[in-house]
Amino acid sequence: MIIKPVLGEATSGVEAIFGAMALFSCVTGSSADSLSESPRSDIDLVVVLHDHVDLHSALSARAEFTRFYIGLHRDYGYTPDLKWPGEVLYRRDLDNALRGATFARAARPDAVPPLCTHDQPYRYWVSMIATGIPLTGTEPFTSYAQACAILLAKHATAALANETYEPRQYWAESWHLPIPCEASRTWRIARHTQAKQRAALAQSAPRPYQSAASPGLERYADYWSRIAQYANHSCSQSAPNPR
Repeated sequence: MIIKPVLGEATSGVEAIFGAMALFSCVTGSSADSLSESPRSDIDLVVVLHDHVDLHSALSARAEFTRFYIGLHRDYGYTPDLKWPGEVLYRRDLDNALRGATFARAARPDAVPPLCTHDQPYRYWVSMIATGIPLTGTEPFTSYAQACAILLAKHATAALANETYEPRQYWAESWHLPIPCEASRTWRIARHTQAKQRAALAQSAPRPYQSAASPGLERYADYWSRIAQYANHSCSQSAPNPR
């Protein structure tokens, strides 16, 4: 499980870099899991920005956050993900995910909607936030985590009832999550999904794809990766040994 000093430094970093621009932020993934078998895997951080933040400010803060992400990993001996150095998105991107952008565009109305592809990361945002731990903006995080968990559970209910997925394969391949008995973060989906809502899941199908919007900051994904690689190389050359 991620250690408290990391949580504290991650929170301070998000607050210093984004300030009032951030609606909420969270830590998620295996590093936030008390049963994780990879305690030194990357620290998955998600920051959701208010929609009124202009793109120039968002890009500047995102670049600084990418460098902070690498430094945080170096300082505590974690292995950074140089291709996806944390996640920063607008609130409207998350709203689009909940409105149906998590699913592929060509879903048949009589079938379980397939999930969108990796280069449209709506489904990863849903699973990451549904199973996250808040750093900043606890109230809006909780509201969105519940909505994401309900959407994820709704799709899982329909898919596992109608397809031949083996549970381990389904959670790992569809959402990059372990099966519930293997990680506490998957159980957080159930915690966010209230009893009445769980009962309704079996009677309601996932919503069809409704939005073709492309996430604005994701257009610069290669740029964030280059910043991360350069920062990681610089850290390797000059930084002290991990703690």
